[in-house]
Amino acid sequence: MFVNLHNAGFLQGSIYPRNMLIQPGPLTLPPSERSLASPSFRIIDFGRAAYKLDFMRNAIGVAAWKRHQKWLEEYEDFITTVGAAEAEKEYTITVYDSEDEEGEGEARSREVTMVMGLEKRKWAKLQKARFSWSNMVRDADERIRTTFNDVIWGW
Repeated sequence: MFVNLHNAGFLQGSIYPRNMLIQPGPLTLPPSERSLASPSFRIIDFGRAAYKLDFMRNAIGVAAWKRHQKWLEEYEDFITTVGAAEAEKEYTITVYDSEDEEGEGEARSREVTMVMGLEKRKWAKLQKARFSWSNMVRDADERIRTTFNDVIWGW
């Protein structure tokens, strides 16, 4: 159950025996024909749940996340052709900033190091968020194992 939840990009956030329910099953049968010989399980209390894509987007900001997603869509064939490692190489672009909002005055340019459609510092934040998410999933998996051992074996 939790593996499917994690693979779908969700963390429940409150792993306690009280949030894991067992009921007679299978649920495809009428209630009078169900039994605990074929139990059904449910996870409840998603008040502390987290969604992976929201977690990543919040780490770098909505605008940067949208730029990154657009870049991934536009360069999907390139990534497939050269591979992810090659696609993650840094590149430099020149950004022109106008002096005022109307575009009048002298334009200034600056070099910006980019990785997969993100400024390098945003890319680093995204990688850190991915690492943090992986750690959160690993920690949740460990709590699940511990909780089930406590419930099943009484440890």
